[in-house]
Amino acid sequence: MAKGVIKVHLDYLRSFCRVVKVKSITKASGELHLSQPALSQQINSLENKFRTKLLERSNRGVTLTRTGAKVYQYGQRMLFIMDTLEQEIRNIQDPTGLKVYISASPIPGNYLMPIKMLAFIDDYPKIKYYMVIKSVEQVIESVVDRTTNIGIISGPLSAQAKHRLQTEKIAIHLLGHDDIVAIARKGGHWSGNNYRVMDLRALPLVVPHKHSGTRIAIEHCLQETKMNLDKLNIVLEMDNCIAVTSAVKAGAGIGLIPRLAANDPDTEILDLPGLSIPLPFYLLVATRLTNNPLIKQLVSFLETGFLITGEAQGSAK
Repeated sequence: MAKGVIKVHLDYLRSFCRVVKVKSITKASGELHLSQPALSQQINSLENKFRTKLLERSNRGVTLTRTGAKVYQYGQRMLFIMDTLEQEIRNIQDPTGLKVYISASPIPGNYLMPIKMLAFIDDYPKIKYYMVIKSVEQVIESVVDRTTNIGIISGPLSAQAKHRLQTEKIAIHLLGHDDIVAIARKGGHWSGNNYRVMDLRALPLVVPHKHSGTRIAIEHCLQETKMNLDKLNIVLEMDNCIAVTSAVKAGAGIGLIPRLAANDPDTEILDLPGLSIPLPFYLLVATRLTNNPLIKQLVSFLETGFLITGEAQGSAK
């Protein structure tokens, strides 16, 4: 072995990543069917190999050190590559066992992907699909770490995010757009009134949390109109669009959500001339996977007629 090369046992790396994910050696040992001393020994072995501390242990669980975070980041990639290799070998041996892993942010994951995937499954019934809902940041991380095959997100991508994805050789496909609308409780205090965009400065607003794709789209467009979201009358920030809708129905104020999610019969979309907040949808996939026939076919399928604002408006009527 060349001088300076570190030889790592993949099973130990897998155990380490599991400990990090559940933030507990006790919990991880149960999931891995290992005794706590055996699991601790594996972690210690990794720390000895890298000659550095990877985890900080306390009564509240474990946290990553700076070097531990790097080992976890690259360990996830290594494990995914090995799992993918094993899966592709199984696919050659048994073509009926194909699997596709998809991570999606809440709006496309809850409102679009289930319908789109049903249509694709009809053409490929023997393939197994696994989809999880994550935040936009988590979807990007899972694609970069190669722990998912395809990522679907909503909201504008920052220049920094685009640069990182390009550096990591992740292809970015624009699938389409929805738009953000203002909703009010049907028959409530704010329904049936004529508002202007500038009226948003005084109206009580209910908006999604700061890290959601919808919120990023709202902030991006308001900045272009020289309106700062922080100076608006935000009465509630909610975790998701369902919570925003519930707060609006309870009379908290006017909600800002994607038109796609504005389908509750107890709410109405307000007519706000001049309010134009597009919500883009992106597909993220590692460039090396675009040569896989199944992934290539799925990407092509999702790019065709995914969603545009006009379609969203039609479906909301």
